[in-house]
Amino acid sequence: MPISRAKKEAVLQELCTILQEAPTIAFVHFKGINAAQERAMRRALRDAGVRFRVAKKRLILRALAQQQVAGEQPPFAGELAIAYGGDEVAPAREVAKVAKTIEGGELSLVGAIFEGRYLSAQEAQALAAVPSRGELLAQLAFVLKSPVQRLAIALNEVAKARNA
Repeated sequence: MPISRAKKEAVLQELCTILQEAPTIAFVHFKGINAAQERAMRRALRDAGVRFRVAKKRLILRALAQQQVAGEQPPFAGELAIAYGGDEVAPAREVAKVAKTIEGGELSLVGAIFEGRYLSAQEAQALAAVPSRGELLAQLAFVLKSPVQRLAIALNEVAKARNA
């Protein structure tokens, strides 16, 4: 059933607002996903602070045409949705994580907008592989703690040798 012109304009305005305000937009291709899988996917994305918006591809393309985005727009074939919100890498990371759990359907990153430029599907997958800020801080703390811990162990062994 076609949607009215007023509804299309409202959706277009919402998409333009999302594209202007979100730090990162992930373009998602989906096909053959049943309702239960979609609810589970949306719940997982929402829990991670990522929003998922399905709209007509023509409306998404029209909203993108109104934005100032550098680079070449990736090709969009089939059904298209956008994921946005959270930190800069959360949309791509969470969609890639959820895509691994989908069985019998297809869910994949077809591109992204990151730091004001288009990313290809391969670049979006690479962005999805970047750990979260919390994980990066934990890794940094471990790296910084390791030399101090080794020094403490060495000093403890020297103290034991003197006392023996």
